[in-house]
Amino acid sequence: SQARKHNAQAVAVGHTADDQVETVLMHFLRGAGLSGLKGMEYRATLPAFDAEIPLLRPILDLWRADTLAYCAAHDLHPREDPSNASLDYFRNNLVKHAVERLRPGQIDISFATLDRAAQFISTPDAAQRIDLVSGLLLFREADTLFLTADVANLPLGNFPQMGAEPLLLRFDSVRRASPDEAVSWGIKFNLGNGWILNGEMFKTASMPSNGDPFQVTLDADLLGEKLLLRPRRAGDRFHPLGMDGQSMKLSDFFINVKLPRRARDRYPLLCADDEIVWVPGYRPAHRVRVTEATRRVVVFHLHRVA
Repeated sequence: SQARKHNAQAVAVGHTADDQVETVLMHFLRGAGLSGLKGMEYRATLPAFDAEIPLLRPILDLWRADTLAYCAAHDLHPREDPSNASLDYFRNNLVKHAVERLRPGQIDISFATLDRAAQFISTPDAAQRIDLVSGLLLFREADTLFLTADVANLPLGNFPQMGAEPLLLRFDSVRRASPDEAVSWGIKFNLGNGWILNGEMFKTASMPSNGDPFQVTLDADLLGEKLLLRPRRAGDRFHPLGMDGQSMKLSDFFINVKLPRRARDRYPLLCADDEIVWVPGYRPAHRVRVTEATRRVVVFHLHRVA
């Protein structure tokens, strides 16, 4: 390539914010997922171009009109690629028939708005939301984007919620019984919004398991006498399975598992004698895990009904 011929350390191109908006719109119209909507990067290595020499886009934040004005003011004459005018290319058709209609003054949206959205999508550590136009918010949760006028109205989807008051699960009779004694125990609680918690005791030989993250199997004899379901409290700590009994702030655990901020305050937690023993959908506590010494278990299943 010419870059290697001249021993170039990098190749700089003239893509502007206009090109960024066109790229995002083009990917959107082609049905790209969230990762495909992120647009162009300021620095990228493209194997189709060169596996080692990076491609730089130093003026990606500038608008085309501003670059042309600068060139005119300094008597510079930029070269225009003739293929940019050809309607044989999808991108050029998009620019002529769609993008031009989004210019400021045509409708209530601007290139600046679309460019901010593109930057929001492409930044890994982006804020949870940005303000767009006319009171609209672009809100992001993991790989899902929401366009809304009020974050509070966004659906919580697959995130269970409960009321502010704790729910007591009667377990004292089970705790007092001998592990060899046959004890029939089961519960069913309605948390609201279609979420149901079921609990049932089993001998370890008949322990069910289906890999559902909203189902957990715990050692019944390590749960104490007081079981309850409650939302989080200030100062909560959790001992997740796999951390050898080490604790961490529950708030940090929520961040690590990417539980949306707005779903955290009323997220149900299973507690034994006020120790968090299960965060549904994510992980049980290390202390109540099933081991070779376990003689009986309790299986909890949190699920949503239509």
